[in-house]
Amino acid sequence: MVILDNYQLVFIEIPRTGSEAIRQELILRYGGRSVGTKHSMKIPPELSGYRLVYGTSNPVDRTYSKFLKYKNRPSSYFMHAGSWGLVKYLAWFYNMIPFVLIRVCGLRFNGYLRIFMPLPFVDPSRLITTTPFMVLRKENLNDDFRELLTRLDVPQIQELPRVNKTEKKNKMEFSLDASLIQWRFNIELQKQNYPYQDFASSFSKRVAEIGYKISHQIKRVIWKVARG
Repeated sequence: MVILDNYQLVFIEIPRTGSEAIRQELILRYGGRSVGTKHSMKIPPELSGYRLVYGTSNPVDRTYSKFLKYKNRPSSYFMHAGSWGLVKYLAWFYNMIPFVLIRVCGLRFNGYLRIFMPLPFVDPSRLITTTPFMVLRKENLNDDFRELLTRLDVPQIQELPRVNKTEKKNKMEFSLDASLIQWRFNIELQKQNYPYQDFASSFSKRVAEIGYKISHQIKRVIWKVARG
């Protein structure tokens, strides 16, 4: 996370939401400082009165972006910085399974969803209990960042640079099986006010809601262990 003491602001970096561009800009040009691990969501007690900002993006696009990283990035990309403790070894092994299946066996996105996302997608921001000062949407990140600076009464120095460029997405690849999208993403798409297709029945919606609650609890435990 990034802290701006002059503006009493905490920026939590949610993966694949344009957070790296925001992070670099806040540190390089607005006096921000990095605290904790990159995607940590544990705000230090002494900063409990600071205003909270984080990003979001379409859950389907975000998941497909992760799939493309497995498909196109070298294996060294998944060897994150830091000492090689048990958690890091487990994280590396977890990443190598889809990496091998996608790169060697030709696993496609639909298959990736079936194997590695059996439960509905839960945005990491659901684990944050503090009400945000502002949520920045990746789809209009420059405009939202400009609005954030306006709210803070800070003049913008430059447009956000583009970093962590993901390869061009072929959206048709994940439009082939609507049921995969509905079960895994509909609940989160609704919560974030993104377009979604209605569930086939009230029963299927109820089952997805139960799956979402289970997924939420699992993510809470994993995120606490892996991210802090």
